[in-house]
Amino acid sequence: MTSLSPINSTAQTALQLFQSAAPAATNATTGLTAPTGSNLLNFGSSSLSAKASEAMTRIAQIVSESPSQTPDSESNILTRAGVQYEVSEALSRDELPERIRGDVPAAASYKMLTRVDVSDEEFEAIVFDNLKEQYTDDPSFQKALAEGTLTIQRAENVDGLELWETYHVQMFNESGGHIGEYWRGGAPTTSELYQSRRAEGLEQAVGSTNQLSYYAYWPGQDMEA
Repeated sequence: MTSLSPINSTAQTALQLFQSAAPAATNATTGLTAPTGSNLLNFGSSSLSAKASEAMTRIAQIVSESPSQTPDSESNILTRAGVQYEVSEALSRDELPERIRGDVPAAASYKMLTRVDVSDEEFEAIVFDNLKEQYTDDPSFQKALAEGTLTIQRAENVDGLELWETYHVQMFNESGGHIGEYWRGGAPTTSELYQSRRAEGLEQAVGSTNQLSYYAYWPGQDMEA
């Protein structure tokens, strides 16, 4: 059972009273049928007690609020160019990943940005579009597309692929002001797996697009598909 604060309780009671006295407008977001703003707010201040007046204001807020308009700054999700990132709590330099700790510029505090996870289907589609753009003139890649021999994987799921991680860090001053960002990509081409598959003649693509780290491979031009 949901409990109501005194103000919300009064607002709910007032809402029920005014529903019978004023034309109603359906609000799809809250699921309530509420009086319109003009019906609510056209009462003189002398007509209502302070508590009832506050209740009227609360009703207007309930009717007008929409979850889709909640700013990202009120949550730990940041949206850029339609891509969502999870923002960490404020971190000290010592709390940053060891691999980047010595390279990140000095700041009072830091926050890590991590791409919000997507489904495997969406992941493959995003990476596929990125690869098609990169390798549009590569004969072996085009052959792999035609013959269905292109394999796309999440970098974190590939055993033996090392140093693939990417890091995106926001930096802040003592007042909490945003003063810059640091990004570092991985260097997986030095890993033993990458080198061994290269020796076999496989073509490989590894990197990050929109902070989705991927590994892809396909038969080289001189290999039989």
